[in-house]
Amino acid sequence: MVFALLCILALLGPASAEVLVLTQDNFKSELEKHKNLFVKFYAPWCGHCKQLAPTWEEMSGEFSVMPVAEVDCTTHTEICGKYGVNGYPTIKLLQSNGAVMDYDGPREKQSMMQWAEAMLKPALMEYNDINDIKDKASKTSQPDIYYVMEGPQLLDKFEDFFTPMKGKHFFGFIKSAKEKLYVMREGVKLDFKGKFDKASVQAFLQDNRFPFFPELGPSNFQDLLKRPGRLLTFLAVDPSEHEDTRSKLAGFARKLQTGAADLDSKFVNDYYTLTSIDGVQWAQFMEQFEIKKEDLPQLVVYDVLAGSKKYFKAPIGDSVIEDVTAFLRKHKSGAVPPSYMDKEEAKATKKTAQGEEYTPSGGNIADRIMDYVNTMLNENFALFVAMVLIGSAIVMSLVVGCCCTGKKKRTPKKSPSKAPKRDSENTDPRQSPKKASAVNKPAQERRKK
Repeated sequence: MVFALLCILALLGPASAEVLVLTQDNFKSELEKHKNLFVKFYAPWCGHCKQLAPTWEEMSGEFSVMPVAEVDCTTHTEICGKYGVNGYPTIKLLQSNGAVMDYDGPREKQSMMQWAEAMLKPALMEYNDINDIKDKASKTSQPDIYYVMEGPQLLDKFEDFFTPMKGKHFFGFIKSAKEKLYVMREGVKLDFKGKFDKASVQAFLQDNRFPFFPELGPSNFQDLLKRPGRLLTFLAVDPSEHEDTRSKLAGFARKLQTGAADLDSKFVNDYYTLTSIDGVQWAQFMEQFEIKKEDLPQLVVYDVLAGSKKYFKAPIGDSVIEDVTAFLRKHKSGAVPPSYMDKEEAKATKKTAQGEEYTPSGGNIADRIMDYVNTMLNENFALFVAMVLIGSAIVMSLVVGCCCTGKKKRTPKKSPSKAPKRDSENTDPRQSPKKASAVNKPAQERRKK
């Protein structure tokens, strides 16, 4: 009987704990009580929030490190405003000491739990050897990329170097006679060759945080798009037909980043981030680039680094590496016209081509008026002249009208020599004229007699 009951319980699985619901009334007390809270800020109408809800509930039953909580931002706007929530769902780790950490990784249970747990530990921990680090990294969401720091002792400055990327990748420290840093990236060891200062180390960490040829998706799109100094460049393919094309470009990207490519093509790695995307799965995303399934494979350079938006695209044939390299070389030299640019970028491009200095719109009103006048003069001179003539005619007619219209001479009225006596009966200023005349009627009759 007991055995049967245990079997039933095993089949049912672990009891799931409820998600902690935070409100204006209990928020402060719950945070002080638990010290750490993994919080989802959501809106009931949000589609992405609804998709995340089952995963969030599952996680609340499995994650024992800290409570998994949620805040309804349509009801508790003050809490959401305090933490700068402007999109849903937003996931944050909150600590009672005031620390706030934003989660921007994949909305997968394992990834979220690993990240939250890592946030409570030092960024850099000591291990016995590289195999120990490799084994530990294999259990993370990014098993193919991990960083190793070696040196005589684990210094506080190393912790400071690695903290900004804590939870996104795995870091390990090994004691050795000499300080050195390297990354194991998809089985390739890449050494850090710069100076051991914060800026140089963090630049190395950022440069090597992605796979050699990442698959573009919602979890990494913004990070890849905003990668400093490099333009997001993606090969859109139909995986069922263009796997060979994708594979060739993946091999080329790997060579570029490991130093095995020709020097002639080194510029590709310096200026572009090569990625791929499933053009069939993300067909709706492809629509903004006017790419249909029959257009695949296509290479797209997506440029938003200057604050405006433009993109360049080209079909890719059988000579994948040659086609990509030739297109990017022409793009870098400015010989490729954009397939699309927003209005601001179009205006800047036109003025630059005319040898003029361009200042983005949105300045003071005088500058914007002058910009409008200059545009009219350059682009539609006839219309501008017509507007000026019409305006001048209207002004002249108003001036002439004012000058020719005389004013009648006003004759001042003579004031009476004596003011009329006020009837004594009408002494109340609150009385209406009608009431006053009624009160004065007997006096008027006496005067007539």
